Amino acid sequence: MALSLLPDLILLDMMLPGLTGREIITLLKTNEATRRIPIIVLTAFPTGAGFFENDIKALGAAVFLRKPVRLEALNDAIRGLLAV
Repeated sequence: MALSLLPDLILLDMMLPGLTGREIITLLKTNEATRRIPIIVLTAFPTGAGFFENDIKALGAAVFLRKPVRLEALNDAIRGLLAV
């Protein structure tokens, strides 16, 4: 879908049926057409696992937010990435 729409931003949950969020980030960041699209990751992964956040950012995610996400935090992240 990202290839056909080429969105300005992607909100991505890490726990999905089929491909994992990690696999999707890898596919997006290795494709020339989608590699520059910023990705905001939303996850309910346990708070104590800081290594997970670092790993996801190393793959290319711009922002990592834990659920439940505060609307203000999501809004700030979107505005920051899109310079709105």
